[in-house]
Amino acid sequence: MKKVAVILIGLISISSCKKDYEDLLAVDATIASSTVPVVVDSVQIVNEAIPIYAVGRVGTSEETRLSFKIGGVIASMSAEEGDYVKSGQSLARLRTDEIDAQVLKAQQALTKTKRDLARIQQMYEDDAATLENVQDLTTLVEVQQADLDIAKFNQQYASIIAPISGRIIKKSAEPNELISPGKAVYTIAGATGSTYVLKTGLSDRDISRIRKGDQAKVSFDAFDGVELEGRVTEIAESANAVTGTFDIEISLRLGGRRVRNGFIGRAEIIPKDRKSYYKLPVQALAEANAAQVTVYEVDPNKLARERVLNAAYITGAYVYAHIPDVKLSNLVVIGAPSLSDGTEVDVRR
Repeated sequence: MKKVAVILIGLISISSCKKDYEDLLAVDATIASSTVPVVVDSVQIVNEAIPIYAVGRVGTSEETRLSFKIGGVIASMSAEEGDYVKSGQSLARLRTDEIDAQVLKAQQALTKTKRDLARIQQMYEDDAATLENVQDLTTLVEVQQADLDIAKFNQQYASIIAPISGRIIKKSAEPNELISPGKAVYTIAGATGSTYVLKTGLSDRDISRIRKGDQAKVSFDAFDGVELEGRVTEIAESANAVTGTFDIEISLRLGGRRVRNGFIGRAEIIPKDRKSYYKLPVQALAEANAAQVTVYEVDPNKLARERVLNAAYITGAYVYAHIPDVKLSNLVVIGAPSLSDGTEVDVRR
């Protein structure tokens, strides 16, 4: 009985293995003969202005940075951020103890040298001094007069006077602070001819597409998504040394709305220049990076053919690609990630 049982178990195992092998062959045959279902469509070529998107900060078109010519300790500041000031108004001054002493020193030295010169000139007339003595003291008087002029000039610029009427948009120092020469103390926006602008930076690829006068739409969170109209008014000729981008300004049409310096806005710039591109839906991409995208087209033999295109811009649900020398047709718009070059496809529309 044991031998019969073993034989029966062996037959069952062989039968089972045979069935599994036949099933595997059937699956392999199905795979070998199967095709990948795809949906194809014509490739859309567009000639349209592709928007450029950027984020920037609100400022004014005319901003004047006010600073001291000399360094020192700030004695007083009379204006705060948001204050409106008039041309000629005193805004800040330094402690002038040191510069006053320099002026006094220069004045006293010049007075003494002039007395010495007058005495030497008298001695020269009496043949008790030489012409060289007179010339040396004359030169010294001129040098000390120049020193006095410099000291008085620095004394004059130890205070900041508003050069124009406008609003203080930034205060960068405080009283009793030691300030270096040329460091901005106030930034003032001129009231006449000054407009609010969105300041932002663009890459070299984007800056080459825009021109002065290009229209823009700008939105702010402060206005609940309301879009303001704008226009590109300034384009930098060289890149910003800090950011590496090219600074631009977009003048804003506020329509009665009040913006403040420092508001963050999102801009959509519409370039005037247009160029032809392939407009590809993102679902048609098999692979993509910042420089290239991979798509597939179906040839007359219903085989998938890989095509690598140079990417231009990606906006929303579409990718804009440069048109190659050999144009595409029968673009696979659904099923591309499942394909490789030469895959047999089942075209469905």
